[in-house]
Amino acid sequence: MAQTLAGKDQWYVVHVLSGQENKVRENILKRVKTEEMGDLIYEVLVPTERVSEIKKGKKSETTRKFFPGYLIVNMHLLDENNQLVGRTWYFIRDTPGVIGFAGTKDKPIHLVFHSRYTRGNRFCRYQGQTDSDATIGGEQHARANERARRKGETKSQL
Repeated sequence: MAQTLAGKDQWYVVHVLSGQENKVRENILKRVKTEEMGDLIYEVLVPTERVSEIKKGKKSETTRKFFPGYLIVNMHLLDENNQLVGRTWYFIRDTPGVIGFAGTKDKPIHLVFHSRYTRGNRFCRYQGQTDSDATIGGEQHARANERARRKGETKSQL
């Protein structure tokens, strides 16, 4: 039986036009205010990370997207019976620049945050992924992050 989540524990990946993540985020936030959807849509994030590099002896810090073309949205999309909340579904789908949700056509997949992973880190996994998959990905990310630290510092901001 599928686990029922509380309204504010539902995080979803929304596929948007690449390069327009910030514009789509602002559109969603403006529409939330004008259409009074604040009780169903809680937070909209563009997954970014700050990267410090040393080029030609000068240190520069930039912000880059580590999931280009995607937003992470905390919203109430499934009710107690795991049925879609139509008002939220169509609100996001009808926002200019939104392509769709990660998952199947009519059943988006929510993100699950494991207790050993925090939202401040890049570690999250899709519903149905095993702990061993997440650990393997985490170890690979840790090695890649260590290589990046040797070149310059990497700080995640999700």
